[in-house]
Amino acid sequence: MKLVTLPNPFSIRKNLKFIFAVAFLLGSLLISNRSYSQVGTYEIIDAASVADISKYNDAMDAANFDQYRFQSKRRMINFSSGVKIELLSASEVDAKGLPIDKTKAMSDTYVLKNEPVFEVQSNGYIKANHTSTEKSAR
Repeated sequence: MKLVTLPNPFSIRKNLKFIFAVAFLLGSLLISNRSYSQVGTYEIIDAASVADISKYNDAMDAANFDQYRFQSKRRMINFSSGVKIELLSASEVDAKGLPIDKTKAMSDTYVLKNEPVFEVQSNGYIKANHTSTEKSAR
């Protein structure tokens, strides 16, 4: 009579493959979430008369303002509620070791002609309201 050995479903090799696969997926998720986070890339300068500033913090933390930043100088953004937030420069964000796409940052010499006024919507997203300065044809 010949003894037949069945494969062990709990073998170390199979467990290691599973553990590495799960660790890779979790690591990928953490890295991808970090790349969108804006925590530490701005400062609230004036809370105006807003009773709960946390909705501004939450909205700013989730938004990506890389395209609104200057390369090496800070930029003030104004909200319709009176809240004023200063965006750190792309260089400052990079120096803090935070993820940033520096190619989206504006040159320090760029002249802003028409600043948008921002607002936090009820869904938590930030909306930039632009006004037109063009003359219309009559």
